[in-house]
Amino acid sequence: MKKKEIKTILVSRLHYMSDVIVSIPVLMNLRRAFPDAHIAYLTRHDYTPLLENNPHIDEVIAFHPMHGARRLVADLRARKFDLSIDLLANSSTAMLARVIGARQRVGRRGGLRQFCFTDSFEPQNRKADLVDSLLESLRPIGVPVEKTMPELHLTGQELDWADSYLRSGGIDFEYPTIGIFPGGPRKNRLWPNERYIEFVNELVGRGGWQAVFLQGANEGPMLQRIMDRVHNSIICAEQLPLRRQAALLSKLDLFFGNYSGLTHLAAAVGTRVISLFGPDDSETCFPYDEASGNRAISHRVACRPCNSNYCPLGTLDCLLQISVQEVLAVVERIEFSTKSKDEYEMNRHTKQNPNVK
Repeated sequence: MKKKEIKTILVSRLHYMSDVIVSIPVLMNLRRAFPDAHIAYLTRHDYTPLLENNPHIDEVIAFHPMHGARRLVADLRARKFDLSIDLLANSSTAMLARVIGARQRVGRRGGLRQFCFTDSFEPQNRKADLVDSLLESLRPIGVPVEKTMPELHLTGQELDWADSYLRSGGIDFEYPTIGIFPGGPRKNRLWPNERYIEFVNELVGRGGWQAVFLQGANEGPMLQRIMDRVHNSIICAEQLPLRRQAALLSKLDLFFGNYSGLTHLAAAVGTRVISLFGPDDSETCFPYDEASGNRAISHRVACRPCNSNYCPLGTLDCLLQISVQEVLAVVERIEFSTKSKDEYEMNRHTKQNPNVK
């Protein structure tokens, strides 16, 4: 198809949260190439909040797995999209692209799925990071690519809520605040809780830092066990809806935790991130600039990266070789505009003891 004939575009990435976030630069480039086109994005209903207020798309289409796909497919087919871009391109989504029947269908080549696309492609660099990998989907349609990082677009109301929420928990924005995420859905990505406890107690104990623990689904009991053993000035945020979680992250000076969707969510709202990598490949999964204060911490072991959902050796050496002191040293090397540690400690002591002058 000629570029001028493309008036309606469907981009799809059904899961996961991190993949939806890192697909946002694709939308930025599409909008630059097709300023007048109607661009729709299809994803699971859980992830539609990530795309709210995004100026590069006109519509977000929610897929509810429990509702079935028949009605959705019929609705999308009736719309006769000019172009569809499948950013997942597994066998199911490739077949979905074919059934929807856009005039031009783009997706990654492999197996039988390439027959579902009018324009399939082979990745030029299999070691490309997540952002570059998805931007390759624009190559078959001749869209000039400018690499940018993902951005979430929060409202002033959402930012005001996060400000108020943290202040009500005792956070003073004159001092740096670190958000800590010890959870995640995969056990072999989890640094031991004991190390998180040691890390945060030492960091806060040195003075100059405030800390907020963050939690995902069903992680309340685990967080409570941690909170029972950390400094009493440290707070724990409740489990929050996705956009409130993003707004809270935007107010932090630093995010630290296991590699997860929150790593990408924090980066997308402009917060510097330190992420721990065990089985996953930090070179491909972590596209964020170290010059801006972002760090991926990992260790070379013979079996890494395995990208497995469990440790094949049962040792978790890839994670356990990361020490508390190593992470503390990384935090210390990231510069922040802070008051002196002595001033911070005096201020905190005065708040806890109002009669102290």
